[in-house]
Amino acid sequence: MVTLEDELLRLTMDERSGYIIDLYDKYVNAHHVSVRRPELRLLKEGMGIFTSYPPISVKSLDVNGNVIRIRGDAEGVGVSKEVSLNNGIVNVTITTHGSSIIRESLHLACCRGGFWAESPGALYSCRYFVKFGFDEIGGLDSYTSIFIKPPVSGFSFKKNSYIDRYFPSLKWAAFIDTANKCGLVVRCLSGDCTGIIEDQMFNVDLELIRRCQGDCELRYMLIPVHGLRRVDYVSESIVAGVELPSVVKPSDEVHGSLVVIPLKDTHYSGVESYVELRKSLSQMGRRGYVLDRTIPSVRRYGITIESHVDAPLRLSRRKPVVINFRVNPGEWDPEYYSHSMPLLIFRLGNEEVRRALSVNEDFEEALNILKNLGREELLGFIDNEWSDDVEGFFNEKGASLSLYELAVESFSSKRRLLNIDQLRKCGYACDLLKAYAYSEDPNTERYGLPTSAVSSNILKEAVRYVTFNDEGALTAAIGNINRLLDSYRQGTLVHWFNGIHGGAGSA
Repeated sequence: MVTLEDELLRLTMDERSGYIIDLYDKYVNAHHVSVRRPELRLLKEGMGIFTSYPPISVKSLDVNGNVIRIRGDAEGVGVSKEVSLNNGIVNVTITTHGSSIIRESLHLACCRGGFWAESPGALYSCRYFVKFGFDEIGGLDSYTSIFIKPPVSGFSFKKNSYIDRYFPSLKWAAFIDTANKCGLVVRCLSGDCTGIIEDQMFNVDLELIRRCQGDCELRYMLIPVHGLRRVDYVSESIVAGVELPSVVKPSDEVHGSLVVIPLKDTHYSGVESYVELRKSLSQMGRRGYVLDRTIPSVRRYGITIESHVDAPLRLSRRKPVVINFRVNPGEWDPEYYSHSMPLLIFRLGNEEVRRALSVNEDFEEALNILKNLGREELLGFIDNEWSDDVEGFFNEKGASLSLYELAVESFSSKRRLLNIDQLRKCGYACDLLKAYAYSEDPNTERYGLPTSAVSSNILKEAVRYVTFNDEGALTAAIGNINRLLDSYRQGTLVHWFNGIHGGAGSA
């Protein structure tokens, strides 16, 4: 194995294949890459980070300081690859002679990587944020909403779904574990990258593809980050995210945080912040009920900064800065937010961080319907902190549809299916039930995280309480339910099939 290392990061490469098999972040004790041992031993594609086209047959590998240089060929195509580490950032350059296409495969695990069956892999707490394509094309006085999209698109990782998404003109993609607030940014430095991202079982697969005229070159950066739950902006100087709910009601006072990760020591004269509402005809399709024409116009109003911000604002490398803010509900103007995509904008010198927000009266109306139907108990399970529809492509209708479905759903009344007194006189069958109820599933943790085996114990505790009057079982069940709910909300619940597939796949 070949290793590059500095005070922040350690990179490990298999010298036979040229695969990067580990990217270890020392600051947060996290591994960013997912790898399988069987394929690695056979020099086959087995995750990690590697050039999948043209496939490199390594002829020479040289290490000079914190730089690895690989030379090889692939069926007559000359390929060279340089991997360097500097100040906790990895730079990768691939050059081909005789091929006009380069494809780089990156199997990332949102801070929970390593070898299969030795690490949990990406969990539901994994989300990825993508900056791609155009910013805006043409005017906004048109019925088409194709050119309306959030500044950055966000997606929640769907474990074992094998959903793939295509991103033309990819600028960067950030893979963040929201529970641990750490992740990895992949920044494409070549002129025109295409990105394909697939949700797999234990990892997120990012394919970087570049097409050239004649010989080809692909350059990209790997930037580990910590201290934030999302990424909305990446530059040479900073990585930043604006943390606030995806969806708010017009009557809400919105509280949020701007989190800035400096990649080097830098300073700014201050922070300028405001909300921008661009009223346009193009936005009508995202709402679905606005039928009249509208005259394009722009309205801006200020954001209240609640944190003390020094002037000048001095930032130290890799030390996160959190700036809290609020937007008062009186600022939302229905004449604007129903015809626009509200943008929260923060300027630090020449850096401009933008975040889209849905101010959604449909969402508020759907909540009111649930209350009027007497289903307030469901409100605690409604999450406006994250909406895939809004975060991905700013489809505001999708944010309220699930609530309307809850409002019309037919919920059956509670029924007592068992006669408990009769059950307690069940003889031999009761003995079997008791033996089951007082057995414990020992596999309630994996990698130090709760597994769905906890739910099996909750069922047993319920049987002990209902059937055998075991008061202690009720306390235990409530504790386990809370444990399971906390893990579910954080996205860190480990399903039983992790162990089965992880073990079998690694054998």
